[in-house]
Amino acid sequence: MPATPLVNHDEAMNLGATEEAKIEVGHDDIGCLSHAAGVHLEERVKRELRRHHISERDRLVADTLCEVSFGLGLRSVKIPKLDVIGELTGLPRQHVYTTLKRLHDMRIVSVQPKQGVFLYTINANSESWKVAPRVALATILRGLETIRELNGVREEAIADTSENSAPGDKDQIQLFSVTDSVTVTNEAFPALE
Repeated sequence: MPATPLVNHDEAMNLGATEEAKIEVGHDDIGCLSHAAGVHLEERVKRELRRHHISERDRLVADTLCEVSFGLGLRSVKIPKLDVIGELTGLPRQHVYTTLKRLHDMRIVSVQPKQGVFLYTINANSESWKVAPRVALATILRGLETIRELNGVREEAIADTSENSAPGDKDQIQLFSVTDSVTVTNEAFPALE
């Protein structure tokens, strides 16, 4: 099923969102991950964000969304308004809006209205991102291997395959892409007044 195109955040807020909670950590249909899988996915996506040519502001917003979704064990997170992301990043509301639009256009972040709030999903499949890598993945992996060898760290320790992992954790670390068929139109982002 194709993802819904991003719509104007302010218009969707008029659908009845409350401001009682800043970030809703819901476990309904937004998809949960085990803690180990969430942490692994967060680290992996943040590495990919560093590897690609995106601005510092883009990386800041994407890192923050990684932290409040994957870091909390969620595939997606509900956030009621742009000001909350501004509070988490220190960016003014207008910069948050334009940054989210760029991240959406690059297929890094998917934003969908859901029950009067917005559902933010980080696309963990960097192969589908519409942004050029700064360095090849093989180069980064070689560098990590050099550091592992020099410090005597086994790869299994990094991959979190410990016995403390819950059954099925390894299955939950699979890549997922939400934006392969997203269509972005100019109407999705009207000019801010």
